[in-house]
Parts: sequence; structure tokens; C-alpha cells
Amino acid sequence: MLPSAVFVGYFPKITVTKPAWLENQTVLEIGSVSECFSAGPTDWILAWQHNKLGFFDTEAQASALTPEYPERYDIYAYKLYPYNCLDGQRQAIDISPVAGILPQAYAFLGYDVVSKSSTDFFECSPLSCNNAASEYAVNEYCLIEDRETVFAAWQAICHDNSYEPGPYYLFEVYRKARLSP
Repeated sequence: MLPSAVFVGYFPKITVTKPAWLENQTVLEIGSVSECFSAGPTDWILAWQHNKLGFFDTEAQASALTPEYPERYDIYAYKLYPYNCLDGQRQAIDISPVAGILPQAYAFLGYDVVSKSSTDFFECSPLSCNNAASEYAVNEYCLIEDRETVFAAWQAICHDNSYEPGPYYLFEVYRKARLSP
């Protein structure tokens, strides 16, 4: 069994609804770590406020990137397990945790498996980007709800390598609770 996940930061995104081609009727919106669908602010990287994993250490830093239309953005928070997996082989990685704890205003959405092969930051989620949601049980956010299920999916995805170039990482995904209109 893996050790606990490490809190690695926040990120603002415009959460989008399920694309029509995604073959899973349970999915309503895309809550993955990937920016392939639910994207962050344009040119967020140019602010150069992110940490080495591509997230923001504080909610204030993440929110500061959305001054024009803050109501369009959800603030996500992530915990990362201290391993990656490639060709079925799990490898320990060093993670610099973000100071502090995840505020109670953030709700757990599920687990995500994410690749990182050709950039400094995390890239694609096979669940949403490659339609693996048609093969694995996912929730309305296109994430896996159960810890044991996601560990098995993570191992299978990294062993198969048929979705994206790896290695693959395992995340817990949280989102700040939305205010009622």
C-alpha cells in the first residue's frame, strides 16, 4: 500500500462539461488534473508564481490569476502520492509539500491518474483525455472515487502504456465549494 498523498498546491480552472465523444454517461464535467479540457488562465505560467510542480502554494496566488472573471474559475487543490509508475514499475519520488493544510472549504472529488513525459508539468489524464472513462468506473467529475480501484487502474494504465507516454502519477483532486447563486 502507498503512503499518504502530499498536499502540492492549488490551481484555478474553468470547469467544462463532458465532451460529447466521451463514452461514459455518468460523467457530467471534467475535474481532472489535466488542462486538456478544464483549462487554467491563459498565460498563467508567465506570472511565474507557480511551484516546481506547476501549482500554486496558496489559494490567494491561484485566485490572483483570475482578476477579470473570477466567477468563471473554480479553485482546485491537489494531493500527490510520492510515486510514479512506468512500464508497470513503481518508483518513489521526492515531493516538496506545500506549507499548511488543505482548508475545509475544499471537497474531495476523486482520484486521477496523470501523465508527465515531455514537459515540466503534468499533462494528460487517460480517464478524460483518452476515454479511459469507458473502461474504468468514474464519477460525475471523470475521476475514480475509490482508493483501491484507482491504485489498480494506475498500475494497469502504467503497465499498458497505451494512452499517453508515461510515467503516470496518482492524485487526489479537491475543489473549493461553489457558492450558491
